[in-house]
Amino acid sequence: MDKAFKKVLADLEKKTERKESIHKNLEKFKEMVKNIIFKDKIKNKQKEQKPMIEKILKDIRGLFKVQDKAMFAKQNIPYLAFFSI
Repeated sequence: MDKAFKKVLADLEKKTERKESIHKNLEKFKEMVKNIIFKDKIKNKQKEQKPMIEKILKDIRGLFKVQDKAMFAKQNIPYLAFFSI
């Protein structure tokens, strides 16, 4: 009877250990899914922001684009001389 009782207790302990390991694995999986979703949100946000950033950079480059380089040099000789010293 004592052996049977010990065997039942051992079986119960194994079952509880299995349940706990399953719960741990489920928690790990949940964390992985959360991380994947978070990373996907960041990627989507970056994809949305990239065209806006490119447009802003294009506008900035357009502001500093020199149409006539000779005219620009004539108008800005004093500044260019100052910065070259």
